Amino acid sequence: MASKKTGRRDRRAVAEQLRREQQRRERRRGFFFLAGCVAVVLVILGAAVVPYLRQQQRLHSLDDTAVGKIGLPVSRAGCSPVTTHAASGNNVHVPDSTPMQYPASPPAYGEHYATTAAFDRKFYARGDRPALGHLVHNLEHGYNIVWYDDHVAADPDQLGQLRAIAGKFVQQKFIVAPWLDSDGAAFPPGKHVAITHWWADPEDLQDQKGIWRYCADTSGAAIADFTDRYPFTDSPEPNAM
Repeated sequence: MASKKTGRRDRRAVAEQLRREQQRRERRRGFFFLAGCVAVVLVILGAAVVPYLRQQQRLHSLDDTAVGKIGLPVSRAGCSPVTTHAASGNNVHVPDSTPMQYPASPPAYGEHYATTAAFDRKFYARGDRPALGHLVHNLEHGYNIVWYDDHVAADPDQLGQLRAIAGKFVQQKFIVAPWLDSDGAAFPPGKHVAITHWWADPEDLQDQKGIWRYCADTSGAAIADFTDRYPFTDSPEPNAM
């Protein structure tokens, strides 16, 4: 009888030992599976976060960089010479809801809405840009506007450079804004950044011109040169905000 009880205890002990070993193996497999999942998640996060952090570091480094040093130099940015055209539309206001289409892409002058975009906003993205009629009114008041197309909008580095440049003009009449497909024709072939100004002779306001310069890439040097050459004082209504 004792031997039968001993045999049953031995079988139970063996079964219990096998059960514990099975549990250890399952825990081990679970640990390795979890570790593998964590590794995959870390790789995915690293692939997304590391470039983002590097980009933020590059953009932060632009905070103390002069406008002329941001982006490419003029000689490498594919900038065309400045072009001009006789301007019209001074003080010609249309209702704010009026769809606006201008002969030039982007406009440097023309009839416009009665209100301007806010002075304290210097950079606009695709989703929050004011209508063209407002921005053309800003041009009438002496603003220099830098426009960028979809090519630049899809380039985080160039977009960050333009945002940094806009931040240098906090107290000046300056705006960076996107040019949208719905606004009109595309920029000239190979050009993705445009700078415009509505110029007027301070001594003879009948003498007005639209001023353009196009570049293939962002060039802080080209923007700095343009804003120096065409200050807000040389505009139809320089004293209005």
